Amino acid sequence: MIGDVPVTQSVFGRDPLNPVRHDSILDIIAEQTSIDVSLNNEGGADIPPYIAIEELNTDEEMLYYANVVGQIYEKKRDFADKHRVLGHILRRMNEKTRIKAYAGCAGFASVLNMLLGLKASKLRQAGIQLPLVVLSASLSQINFDQMRAGEQCGLMSYVFYDILMPEPDFEALVSCVLENQTSALIESAKTREDADELSHRGEEVGLDAAARANRIAVNMGRAAKQLVDAGFQGTLCLFGGDILSAALRSLQCEALTPLTEIEPGVDLSRAVLPGREITIV
Repeated sequence: MIGDVPVTQSVFGRDPLNPVRHDSILDIIAEQTSIDVSLNNEGGADIPPYIAIEELNTDEEMLYYANVVGQIYEKKRDFADKHRVLGHILRRMNEKTRIKAYAGCAGFASVLNMLLGLKASKLRQAGIQLPLVVLSASLSQINFDQMRAGEQCGLMSYVFYDILMPEPDFEALVSCVLENQTSALIESAKTREDADELSHRGEEVGLDAAARANRIAVNMGRAAKQLVDAGFQGTLCLFGGDILSAALRSLQCEALTPLTEIEPGVDLSRAVLPGREITIV
């Protein structure tokens, strides 16, 4: 659920590139793995369930992945209550001595230190080197709203109009961004109308939704490399795992070291590239 709306009927379900097609977290995970997916509700009636996925590997060790569903909480529950529930889930999970790996939402990550027995320390001040260039390709209304908020804060917006082409005009894009020497947004679309037009152009050249999503992510990653190769000295902010992985591949990243959290779930990291380093959000 997104608030009171099933996720398939929300903006995430209507996303032109990566729509959420199931309202059940079990169905979402099962679509992406051959491992059996089951619901574990050991916590009792007052504790929301978590998802446990298990597989017996060749070394006879059980590997558990747990995904805590953030949206199972009622909107009126407070922050402390969410942490109480997540803390209970972590304690239950920690009783399973053969757990080898964990995966979950940002809320899960925020209390992971409880499970690992880590003591919280004061965050180092985030040293973001300006200018900041944001690369975002999501076509959801939420993303559009975030980008417009960025514009209101003074970031210039550049639309990557030929992002679906096999060989976009990277030179023109990079020239515009570097010429102004200011923080900027690089987007694949700015409005719902732009997104519809982008989808239409993709269909005209024979790209289905999955192919369009892949082409956009790859070209955004290539744009990041073109910026760095042209001498960009600021910080890259990469929205979404697809763009992050595409950018790191294009940049031939050798290592990615987290430096600090700008805020919970938003990391500032140092990327080690051939011959230089750059900071990435």
